[in-house]
Amino acid sequence: MIKYRTILALFMAALLMTNLFAEETYVYPNQENPVLSISFPDEWKVEPEENILHATPKDESIYVALWALDDVENLEAALESVDKLVSPMIDEFLADEPEKVEFNNILYYFIEGSGKDNDGEDVNASVAIFTPDGETVCLIITYGTPEADEEHEEDFMNIIKSIKGKSDK
Repeated sequence: MIKYRTILALFMAALLMTNLFAEETYVYPNQENPVLSISFPDEWKVEPEENILHATPKDESIYVALWALDDVENLEAALESVDKLVSPMIDEFLADEPEKVEFNNILYYFIEGSGKDNDGEDVNASVAIFTPDGETVCLIITYGTPEADEEHEEDFMNIIKSIKGKSDK
């Protein structure tokens, strides 16, 4: 009887863990012209709008957005214009030096910083600039209160790590 209970408990734990880490994958910008795929936790609300993916966790404490930078020629040009790119969302953006990181054969420039949101509240922000296909320069940003930023840091990194370039355009 003990073995049965142990096996049942392990099965239930595995089932629970599967649900905790379930994800929903999106193709950006669309299925007809894929540049990348990206996954968000199932409990997140994701809203595609034209060429932007908007996402928030269930508690809406942070905001994540992904879009292609159509008017930017390359990664270096995007890095030079980070302040301009985030200014519609974050005022007084104070950025750290960019760090290079690679996931899934995609080079990212990560920029951490802080500023104020449109309501004047203090926020932390993480910006990643990358090119999933060697041509399209993309930006993904997350921002929220320092507490929310810390709470959802692992989610954001898992979202970043889920990005895969599409070469079958």
